[in-house]
Amino acid sequence: MINVAKGNDLKYTSLYRRWRPKRFNEVVGQREVRAILKNAVKRSGLSHAYMFAGPRGTGKTSIARILAKAVNCESPEEGEPCNECESCRIVSSENALDIVEIDGASNRGIDKIRELREEVNFMPAKLNYKVYIIDEVHMLTNQAFNALLKTLEEPPERVIFLFATTEPQRIPATIISRCQVFEFKEIPVPLIKERLLEIAEAEEVGITEEAAEEIARKARGAVRDALVIFEQMISYRPSGDIRKADLQKVLGITGEEVVKEYLHSLFSAERGTVLEILTDVKEGGKDLELFLEDCVSLLREQLIDDSVDEFSATDTQLLLLSRKLIDLQKDLNRSPNGHIAAEIASLEMMEELGGKEKGQEETPQQKGEKRAGKEEVLTSNTAETEPSGPSDLFGSETSPEKSPAADAAGEREDNAQPVEEAESRSMKKEEIRPLGPAGEEEVRERWGEMIEAIKEDRISVAAFLQEGVLRPKGEELQVLFSQDFSFHKESLENRENWTYLQEKIRDYFGPNYSVELAYGEKDDLPVQEDKLKQKAKLVQQKFGGTIIEEGRDPADSD
Repeated sequence: MINVAKGNDLKYTSLYRRWRPKRFNEVVGQREVRAILKNAVKRSGLSHAYMFAGPRGTGKTSIARILAKAVNCESPEEGEPCNECESCRIVSSENALDIVEIDGASNRGIDKIRELREEVNFMPAKLNYKVYIIDEVHMLTNQAFNALLKTLEEPPERVIFLFATTEPQRIPATIISRCQVFEFKEIPVPLIKERLLEIAEAEEVGITEEAAEEIARKARGAVRDALVIFEQMISYRPSGDIRKADLQKVLGITGEEVVKEYLHSLFSAERGTVLEILTDVKEGGKDLELFLEDCVSLLREQLIDDSVDEFSATDTQLLLLSRKLIDLQKDLNRSPNGHIAAEIASLEMMEELGGKEKGQEETPQQKGEKRAGKEEVLTSNTAETEPSGPSDLFGSETSPEKSPAADAAGEREDNAQPVEEAESRSMKKEEIRPLGPAGEEEVRERWGEMIEAIKEDRISVAAFLQEGVLRPKGEELQVLFSQDFSFHKESLENRENWTYLQEKIRDYFGPNYSVELAYGEKDDLPVQEDKLKQKAKLVQQKFGGTIIEEGRDPADSD
């Protein structure tokens, strides 16, 4: 059982520090790296400089410390440190004068490297080798790297440099070329799970295999992260087995049934359910990125396993949705409000998947063909040809318009809508007159009318446009976006949205007008009050629901 400090009797040590590997064979994963370094120690074929590059928590610093111990061990065993001789004990105590660890992030200047260059000329005090371990070496300044270069070119005897980095691309090529470089990989989930169960048994802590696997998956390839999470869960449940449900409560992990319900709702265009699930994820304090990652993993399972048919969707649909979810994950990091970005992106996904409006019957095209079915076009929205007219919010395309005379006579065919509604829309379209050369005020008024019409047709496009600032330049309509709203600009530049927007510009302004989307300077972008509330209200008007406070507009924070 884990001991807790009482008074001054015990000094508590974190779980990941207590279980830091002491031998190469105790390191989880990195088999090739371990084998090469053990053989180098065994045959005394050591290099003067090593570069360990890879994600955090994958064993870079641990292997560096083990190597520092092994090269100084008085009786190494097949390249492994014995951990019993005086040299091993000195290194393990972390008080060895000849083992110097430097944090590159806090000692990144040239002065520290100049000090190091002076020290390396002295022989080791007690050990066989002086070892310098520089963690996060990519944080050193260019001047510091230049000062270090000379030492690496002509290293003194009995000095070894061990560099660890998570960003090798930031290290000068002149430094890398003088090191043996080892690429560390993320640790597979099964290996992390196995290590967790081993530690749990030794610590006499109960944990189910499901919970151990969930922790391993949450750690994303880092053993250290897994042990930190494990220790957190031990504090949450000091007695009894740690279960998967406990992780969902503490770590913001969403259950698989919620993930499946969200994906089913996307495929069937159940807008209310999709928005409700996203709201529950947010209000429940769940990790939205991890939720999306779970969605992608589930879609991947169906793609690679023909026996799995959870969503009755074609490979094309599965691939399309997977790509959109991955893109949304990336966009969350730069979006000022992740929840609203996820809502808008979800509406777009349903539109591109060719969903249906509530109350309408699905057509065979909208349902999509099964994987073993015929090779047909999936939906009207995934067709390669450009749409002949505006489509509705979730992709059910309206019929092409006939001549004005036919429209006026009410002869337009539209099986998906009542005749009265079709005639009403036709008459409304006739009322729109192309705008010739006009003043800025008239252009802005027509722009507002166009956006109001787009709200009824494609709410996502309207929401994206409202984040931009209109700058009329004659017959060129320039829409400027802040860098914070790159997601909105890029979404409008999507082929389908761009075609639709150009058509609306022609309808409301005439064939001579064009639209340009660009990024604007801060001075060009006046503060728009209550922008988040406007977006929330836009979604509420279309789908109903309650507006939830989402935070401040980015323009308000300086």
